[in-house]
Amino acid sequence: MDQGYRDPFTTVAGDVCEPCNTGWMHELEESSRPLLGHFIQGDARNIRFWRQALVATWAIKTAMVWECVSPNDRTIPLVVLRAFHVMQRPGMRQQVWLGRYAGEEPHSFQRTAGHAIGVPPRRPDVPDEAHAYFIAINVGQLALAVCGHLLQTESRFKMPTEFAASLIPIWPPTIEVVKWPPAETIDYIALQACVRSLGEPIQANPQAPET
Repeated sequence: MDQGYRDPFTTVAGDVCEPCNTGWMHELEESSRPLLGHFIQGDARNIRFWRQALVATWAIKTAMVWECVSPNDRTIPLVVLRAFHVMQRPGMRQQVWLGRYAGEEPHSFQRTAGHAIGVPPRRPDVPDEAHAYFIAINVGQLALAVCGHLLQTESRFKMPTEFAASLIPIWPPTIEVVKWPPAETIDYIALQACVRSLGEPIQANPQAPET
């Protein structure tokens, strides 16, 4: 597991092209800034489907850009980045949770990668081809967790029950109106444990068709 404490809003990643940085990524930042500002400051909000999708998109974009700061230790495979660049929204092999952070570290980024259960690694010596990844970000009182995989199914990572009251699923959207903040806060240690829980991520169904 890799972790860091730099601010994802101010750290510069030199691996992003100018058209993306000043184009759709800039538009996403401007569209999500008002809503994210409320989360960062701890203001209560009700979030409907389209805002859930907006926050989830921002979470995945930020996780991918943050990985560009240390590209040699990438946990999200490049094929996922390319697909996200085309679609500019989360995929059905990705999940995002939203929480309220309460801890001493105002900004942090944690990540890990692993192989999904039941699927033999294609090239275990190549980090870019890890089957599953988990990234956690906190900015102010905003906490986000992102999980994804390369299986040819829509298998879901089952979040450990101890985080059920502190992390709300927002992608894929299942609840029309999410009430934020959740019942319980989450701190740095709990986020770290959440990231480490990828040790047994997804029960694979290799016979399922590609979606």
